[in-house]
Amino acid sequence: MTEQRPLQPTPVGALRFNIDTAKLEYFDGNQYVNITTDSPEANTGGTRGIIAGGRSNGSGRNYIQFANADTTGNFQDFGDLTSNRRVPIVISSRVFGHICGGYVSNYTANCDRVTFASTGNAVDSGIDLTAAKYNGGGTGDATRGLYMGGTTGSVINVIEYVTIASTSNFVDFGDLIQVTNSNGAVSSPTRSVC
Repeated sequence: MTEQRPLQPTPVGALRFNIDTAKLEYFDGNQYVNITTDSPEANTGGTRGIIAGGRSNGSGRNYIQFANADTTGNFQDFGDLTSNRRVPIVISSRVFGHICGGYVSNYTANCDRVTFASTGNAVDSGIDLTAAKYNGGGTGDATRGLYMGGTTGSVINVIEYVTIASTSNFVDFGDLIQVTNSNGAVSSPTRSVC
C-alpha cells in the first residue's frame, strides 16, 4: 500500500513492515524492497527424525531409518552406521544428528554423524562420549546435546553434553538424581526432561 510509505524516505537501509504483504522491507535508495531470507534447514523443514542401530538375535544392527514428521508415511532407509550397534542414543539439532555409544562387541564411546538434509551413510564424527556406554537417554536443541544415564557395565547417573556443531568431545554436565538406563528423554529449546 503506497500511502503507508513515507513521502520523504529516510536514509538508505530504512526498515518498515508492509501490512498489506506482511513482509519486512528496506529502502534501497529508490524503492522499498522485500527482505528475503534463506535457511539451510528449508530442505527438510527441520522435520526429519531418525532411529539408528537396533538388535536382532542378540546382534547389533547398522540401520539408520528416517521419517518426515510433517507428512504421513512409513520410515525409509537413510543409510548405515559405521558399525553394528545395539541401543545407541541419537542427539540432534535441526541440521546434524549424532548417534552415540551403543554396544558393538563391547561398549563404545564413539559417535557417528549424519546431516539431515541429505540421506547417506553416517561418518565417524571424531567425537567421543566421556566413557564407553549404551542404553542412555538423549536430547538436543540447536546448540547442545545431552546424553543422560545409561550403562557402562553398571547403571550410571552421569549427564554429559556436547556442542552439536563442533568436533569437541562430550564434557561432564552433572548428575541425574538416581542411576538409570533405558531412559526416555524429551526437550524443548530451553529444558530437557529424562
